[in-house]
Order: sequence, then structure tokens, then C-alpha cells
Amino acid sequence: EDKELCGGFVWTWHRIVTMRLAKFEGLLIPSKLLTANLMQFIMTIFVTVLLIITTNNTAPEAAKVAEREDSYQSILQDQFIREQVPGPLADLTTEDGLRNLASSIRISGYVGSAMACLVCIVLTLAYIPSVVRTTLNFRGGVIPSMGDANFGRTYMMAPDSVSLVPGSMFWAIFHSGVGVFFVFAVVVFFFKFDGTRNLAYTSVAQIIGFTIPTIFRLVLLELLRDYFYDGQYRSRPVGANLMGLALQCLDYGLAFGYMLVRAFKLILVPIYYIGRVDTPVFAPDVGRIGATVLDDAPIHFRKLIVGHEAHRHPYIETLGKMYLLKLRHGDRFGTTAGSRWRMIFVSALMPWMRRHRVHEDVEATGHGYGHGHGAAKQN
Repeated sequence: EDKELCGGFVWTWHRIVTMRLAKFEGLLIPSKLLTANLMQFIMTIFVTVLLIITTNNTAPEAAKVAEREDSYQSILQDQFIREQVPGPLADLTTEDGLRNLASSIRISGYVGSAMACLVCIVLTLAYIPSVVRTTLNFRGGVIPSMGDANFGRTYMMAPDSVSLVPGSMFWAIFHSGVGVFFVFAVVVFFFKFDGTRNLAYTSVAQIIGFTIPTIFRLVLLELLRDYFYDGQYRSRPVGANLMGLALQCLDYGLAFGYMLVRAFKLILVPIYYIGRVDTPVFAPDVGRIGATVLDDAPIHFRKLIVGHEAHRHPYIETLGKMYLLKLRHGDRFGTTAGSRWRMIFVSALMPWMRRHRVHEDVEATGHGYGHGHGAAKQN
């Protein structure tokens, strides 16, 4: 049986460009989300221009502040401060130091602005595929819907709260772009500015010092893991025990770098996901304190999709057409004889329709939502 991975970034945009998303997949994007997505492109341009202008204005102002005798030089007159401040910082009031400061701020700001613009574009382009993927997950049961006991309490209450989604999408791009700007600008500044370059190079040397033994450890494990282990069992207990003891001793030192990388990732990921109001950041039952949900923006986003599906789902439209035809033609439409012929036609020419109708056992779930074995047996 042929299968196709659907709902991804490339898949969605290919369907949109080829005009197949609505015609063949039966998927329509809510107008509120389309408008908000267009506003995100406008916000991307605004954030990029704002950050570049801010960089151009900040560089000369920082040089002027450093040049003032009553601000920076007065601090350096203190004997203790003069001994602790590195040479490049102490020489900041010189012409070369001021030029390096302005140049460092300008280059780091430009790099941060470029990365912020790139991240904002990626975030903006990811929203439409996210809408399609979430809709398909609801239709396919990946996200529990009518068969879930918490569905009504989560997505059916307060339908007016979806008005928060467009504005949240708009300003999420701004906050995420500014956050990315500061992260990259600070890193580049540390490498460009003379007063912090040695500290940056020392940090890189420490990272390399942790990376080399880590790579050696990974290569060694790839070569010896299958030799000493068979799944979770030790095929050679003596060698496996000796290797485990050596790894525990080694990992006490490498774990510092591992946790440092983990902390860095946990700082960067939320900055990016500030711009993704469509995706839950916390694991289930983690971002909840009692009845308070720390991040309820994804719930409002899904609630908007559920409301749209309740009105524009292909089954709803087909059922509405059937009702209108019944009202127009009366007893001449939807007769018992026509229903029997339809069942014979479907069973003979499209037998897979009966197989795909059976999704869950109503008797096992305890509620009558969805298509179950009981409903199939009645037909």
C-alpha cells in the first residue's frame, strides 16, 4: 500500500503553489490566520529595519559615552579598577579603542539583524504548514478530538478567546526577532571587541577541550557497543562492566560540558518558540499549575482551527448539501431504495471504505463519538 508523508513544510507549500490543497485535500485556511500571516511578513520587515536603525544610532553614541572624561575615565582612575580592567578596556578612550568599539557594535548589530530577519521569515513561513498539519492531526485522531473526555472542556469552551490568536501571531514575530538579535549580537560582539576577544577565545578553547574527548567517546562506543552488548543485555559481562566503569569516570568530567550545552539549548529554544503560538512548548501536564495553564496560546490556536473545521470540514459541507437537496426534493431524495443501492455500490466497488470507517471500539471507549464497530455493524 502506497503511503505519503503529509502535513510537512515542503508538502504544504507545494500543495498551495499547485492549487491542490483545497481541491484534493479539502483543506481551507481560516481567513483570520491568512491575515495574521500577512501581517507577520510586515512585522518581519519592520523589525529588520528597526534593528538596523538602532544599530547605526547606537554605535556612535556608545563611542561618545566612552569618550566622556566624567563617565569612563573617572572609573579608571581608581587603582583597583585600573588593575582589574584588561588593557584593551583601559585604552578604550583612545582613538583606536573608540573606533574598535563602534565597529564592534555595528558589525554585531548587523549580524544580529540578519539572523533576526532570517528567523522571522522562517517563523512566518512555518505557520501555514502548521495550520495544515494541526488540521490533519485533528482529522486523523493524532490530536484527540470528539473521542476525548477533555476535548469539550479544552476546545469547546470560550470560543471568543480565538480573537487573541491574530494579534499574538503578529507580536510574537517581534519578540522572537528581538530575542534572536540580542543573542547573536552579544556573541559576535564578544569576538569582535578587543576588550572581550581573549575571553571569547578562551571559551572556544574550553569548548574544544570538551568536544575532542566527547567525539573520541562516541567513536569508541560505536565500535565497542555491539561487541559488549546485545540490546539491553551484556553479551560479554566482564568487558561491559569494565567499559561501564571507565565511562562513569569519564562522564563525571564530560557531564559539565554536556549540561552547559543543555542549558544553552534550553535558553535558545524558548527564544525561537516565542514566535510559535501554534506549538506547545511545555510537555503535557508540565506547563500547568492547578487550573492555570502557563502557555495557553497553542490552545487558542487549536481552538480557532476546531471552530473553522466545525463550519468548513468537507463532511460538514457534503452533509449540508444533502440536507438542502432533501429540503428541495422531499421524498424523491434519500429514499430507502437509493440507500440500499448506495451500500451495494460501495461494498462492491469500494470495499476499502468499510475498512476505513472502523476507527475505534465504542464499547471499549465508553462513549458514542466517532465511527465505531457498533455503528458499522448496524449498517
